[in-house]
Formats: sequence, structure tokens, C-alpha cells
Amino acid sequence: MKNSKRIITGIIASLVLLPGVSGKASLKGMNDNVITTKKISVYDGDTLDSHIIGNLNINESLIRIFMGNNLDLICYKNHLGYVEKNSIISVDFPTSDILYKEISDICYTIKEVNLRSGPNTTYPVIKLIASGEVTSSMAVTNNGWVLVNYQGTIGFISKDYLKKINFAELEDQLANLPKIKKMVVAKKDVNIRREPSINSSTWGVLKAKKKVSSMGSYDSEWYQVTNGKNVGYISKKYSEEKYVIDGMYYKRIYMTLDAKVYNTPYGKEIGICPKYEVGLVYGETRDYYLIEVEGKVGFVKKCNVKELTGKYIIVDISSQKLYLYDNLDLILTSSIVSGKDLTPTDLGIHKIYSKELNKTLIGPGYESFVKYWMPFNGGEGLHDASWRHKFGGSIYKENGSHGCVNLPTKVASEIYNNVSVGNKVLVKH
Repeated sequence: MKNSKRIITGIIASLVLLPGVSGKASLKGMNDNVITTKKISVYDGDTLDSHIIGNLNINESLIRIFMGNNLDLICYKNHLGYVEKNSIISVDFPTSDILYKEISDICYTIKEVNLRSGPNTTYPVIKLIASGEVTSSMAVTNNGWVLVNYQGTIGFISKDYLKKINFAELEDQLANLPKIKKMVVAKKDVNIRREPSINSSTWGVLKAKKKVSSMGSYDSEWYQVTNGKNVGYISKKYSEEKYVIDGMYYKRIYMTLDAKVYNTPYGKEIGICPKYEVGLVYGETRDYYLIEVEGKVGFVKKCNVKELTGKYIIVDISSQKLYLYDNLDLILTSSIVSGKDLTPTDLGIHKIYSKELNKTLIGPGYESFVKYWMPFNGGEGLHDASWRHKFGGSIYKENGSHGCVNLPTKVASEIYNNVSVGNKVLVKH
């Protein structure tokens, strides 16, 4: 990737300069017992313009974890915060045998883990952190806990659940990814004009769904575009700007949870892919996939997705479409009628568990004969619906099924002859 070094620099800057961490030089490990000499405020960062998160009275007993330039990091009743150093004094005896070694690492969580207010499991949980989240590490204790800053919240995580990001390795991986280009895509056939005016002459037409390289927005009404030789203008009314990956996809995946999408590995969150959404993989680093989903581009954590392989079916409720694939190859697509609003087809990743011919389906208020029956989720299945003359659109909302996926007879026959028991059926919005 051409700008991999700039991306790495940006990632480091966004992670190291987190609220509450002013830099390695200002920290000195202490772990001594102190008391307050007056009424004081407790801050969430190590500067006086940080947010006040509490107040303490005179003669309160605290544990000082780090000594800073102006404010010290303290622990009070299992809560962490910063107080002015001239408002506390040390006492003569140690409070524990825990020692701190200062570090300055950027790490990520290797599994879901608790962020705690102290360096062992007896301390309360501050929050639950998902797998793959990035933290800025400040110190490590001799009992194996790391003091971290996670999105502005300071706490402790066992070192067994953290892994240091290797930025040199990441830079090499980013350099091998396909380029991401900004393109203008036509919603319908639209003129490419020489000037940003409907009265200007044209030098071409961009056909519907075709794309051309974007040079960005010219103003509120026009995109500036180029084909490498000429520069022109396209009306925003008939087009939209999208990011496109300049390469070939080689995997199809689905989200196992509502997955965050990032602008770079370990970078800024730019969106959410809902659970069971399907994406195409164009590249990968050790921990992330570069994907395209519904016309949008970004990175998702590998731990939040699974690959679709072999023969599988995707049922898209929103578009009322079914797709049958053999690995990446599309075998067929068809309009469907899924469950109506009162009896919707269940979202999820299912498996065909039977194949039957000439089956009578019986349920509350109905008895229907079908030629091809392929159940995948309890009483829900794929089958022909000879009584229907139309499929697709919004039919399902009021005249949908009891949960099954209704198909034209010819399509049901073709699917029946192409799938086996055990093949996956993914139902998504």
C-alpha cells in the first residue's frame, strides 16, 4: 500500500496521545501510601484541564501509583485518578509488595477481558473490553498486570490477555494490500461536463453503475473527476462518491456479531457491520481483513468473522433475494417470499438438515403440498410455492410465509439438485 508509512504514523499518534497519558518521562513508579492534606479534586487525566471525576476530603488515605510532573496517579477505594502532588504527603510504611515497571507499548486484547481498578482479580471491573481492542500500556506489575489507558479510561489488564502491536510487521503487511481508490459512481447515465455547469459542453457520458476516478467535491453540486487524461465534472444529483478496492476478492465472509469497521488496522472506527452481514475480502494483515460490504470499504477484525466455503445459500430479507454459491462462484439467484412481519424468517447461520420430495407441510391454519422441501431451521425451510405467481419486492411484509422461504418451482428444483444435507443457509437483513 503506497501510504503504509503514513498510515502507521497516524495509528501511533492516535493511540499514544490518549487522554490521561502525558508521556513516559513524566511517570515515576511509586506504590506508596499517602494522605490528603486538604480537600481536593480527582481528575481523569494528568493535567488540570482534565475532567473532574470526584472529590476527596482532608486526611483521606490513598495509594500513589505514579508520580507525575504536576499531578500524581492514585488509587482510592479501587478507583483510579489524578490529584495535585502538593495536596498529598507520603507516610512511612509500604502498602503492598506490588512493584511497577514503566513501559510504553501499544497493545491489543487477544480475547474479551475485564478492565479492573487494581492489579488482581479481587479489584472491581471497570468495564468489559472486546477482543482486538487497542490499549496504550503505561506500566507492568511484578504480579503480571498491565496498567493501560483504554479510550481514556485507566485500569489494569492481565498481561496474558494483551499482545504488543508489531508496527514494522504491520507496515510490511499494509504495503502488500491493494490500493483503495475514491471513485464517482453513476446512479443513471450522466454527462461528464468540461465545467461545473449544466450549460457546459461534455466530453463523455458515464453509464449507470459505471465509475470514474474522483478528485473530490468541487462544490455542493458537482464532483470533479478524471479519466487520467481529461478532467471533468459530474452532477451529484445523478452520482455518488464511493471507495473502491483496486483488486480481486478471494474470500466471502459473514459477521459473527455486530462488528466494528475501521479505517486502518488498529485505527479509527468508521462504522458497524450488523451480525450476519456478508462481505468480500480483498486483502489481510495478521489480525484484520480488508473488506467491501454493501459498497463500503474498511477493515474488520478476523476474530469477528467466519468464512463461507463450499456450497452455501444466502437469503437476503431486505432485498427478497436468494443466492446459491459454490465457494465464490454464483450458481443462481432468485427472487423469494420470506416470512411475513408476524412470522419472520429467523436471521442466522443455519444448515440444511433434510431433503424431501412431495411433502405436505402442515401448521396452524395451513396445509400445503410442495415438491421440494429443504428444512434448515426447525420448521423453516426452502420450498417451491406453486400457489404464488409473483416473488420479491414487498410481498412478504403482509402476504409472506409462516417463516419458510418460498421459491418459484423451477428455482426450487435447481437448488434441490445442487445442495446437500449440511450445506449452510445464511439469513440476513
